[in-house]
Amino acid sequence: MFLIHLSFLNRDFLWLEHNDIQRRAAVLPLSQIYKAFTSPFGHTSFYRPAVTISYSLDSAIYGQWLPGFHLTSIFLHLLVAALTPLFLSVFFHLTAKEKLLTTLVIGVHPVASPVVGLIFQRQESLVLIGIMLTLYFYNLNRALPTSAAFALALFSKETALIIVPALILLTKKFHRSPLLLLASLILVYSTLRYSAVPQVWGTPAVSLSLSENIGTRLDLLNRWLFMLVAPLKPTLSDVVPILKITDPKSLFSLFLLIIAFLKIKNKKFLVLFAIMLAPGLNIIPVPRVGSPHYAYLPLIPFALGLVLITRRLGSPLLYLWIAIASVSTFFAGFQYQNDATLFTPEVATDPDFSEAHSYLGNYYLFKGDYIQAESELEQATKTHPHKLYFYLGYPDMINLAGIKFTLGKPAESRNLYQKAKATAPPNLLPYINSALLLLYPSPGPR
Repeated sequence: MFLIHLSFLNRDFLWLEHNDIQRRAAVLPLSQIYKAFTSPFGHTSFYRPAVTISYSLDSAIYGQWLPGFHLTSIFLHLLVAALTPLFLSVFFHLTAKEKLLTTLVIGVHPVASPVVGLIFQRQESLVLIGIMLTLYFYNLNRALPTSAAFALALFSKETALIIVPALILLTKKFHRSPLLLLASLILVYSTLRYSAVPQVWGTPAVSLSLSENIGTRLDLLNRWLFMLVAPLKPTLSDVVPILKITDPKSLFSLFLLIIAFLKIKNKKFLVLFAIMLAPGLNIIPVPRVGSPHYAYLPLIPFALGLVLITRRLGSPLLYLWIAIASVSTFFAGFQYQNDATLFTPEVATDPDFSEAHSYLGNYYLFKGDYIQAESELEQATKTHPHKLYFYLGYPDMINLAGIKFTLGKPAESRNLYQKAKATAPPNLLPYINSALLLLYPSPGPR
């Protein structure tokens, strides 16, 4: 499992890593590591001290040597795979062979490639490690290890606040001492988080009708199921079409849900799958609704289901699936070399992937290729009605305005600055106004 991820090691900074690690927005000196608990994560509205601490430790050990950061990410993913049998033993009885196969499926599954390949997705493996250890120690009624593991999960990603209590309810065991410690930890976490990020949630909900809310989430279910079943590299695009419940794709997903409920006798498995899948259904608004990292949590029950199917169908098909997945994961690593190799195939697959166009535009701008940068940023600033996706907006408009002026297109440049001015936060308005004043000075008196 380790060897197939070695292809991820040799690469440049990618995507959000430019801000979080290269510009050290989410990295602290070890002497100031306590600030991870008193400040937002990487100048965002999220609160993830454990992730900041992990970046800071890597930075102290490796400096700017990126393969070191990736070795940590690979180790964390392999730890997720190794801990899975312990976690699943809380809910199910598995043979030694089934435990080994479940570990292997998770270790090689291509859906994990964004979590392994992108350092800024490390919160996914950290929170999953914390969640699994919390349930394992809780099942043993070990209060202190339970609370320590829950702290790791909670301070890695907000998801743990919902997932862990739901999973504890699924165990139908109520151990007093661990529960009291967990409740106390939630209180401490809430106090620290509100002090660092004084808002309930930073991502606003999109206004959708009831039919669109249901239909879009059913289509999201299709997306996650396809990513999990296919032993192929997932797309990185977060673009999700807004569908009504009457759309054929939504109805097909509803049909699958009904069949699963009727045919799968082990309802505990279905509930476990639903709990782990819940964050990917945008029940709580998230910036990148369709991002493939939301398939990482449900990878655990999926691997279990895939292995249990072999009880009836035998193992050869599973071994073939594992072989294809291993090859797919290995070759996926070569895409994670730089922003151009990462995003060029993605926009070819999904031209509406605005954030990919944005990073490609900035990549070519840094390289001095203004023509290609202009082309990509023009795509990045387009809007796509009836779709959910992460849209940068004014930063791309500002960069594109500068490129337009450099290429001798002053009218287009000025128009973009004006558009950016209408949507930019107050702290950027002096910069935009200065650019307008310097590039387009008012004519003097005649």
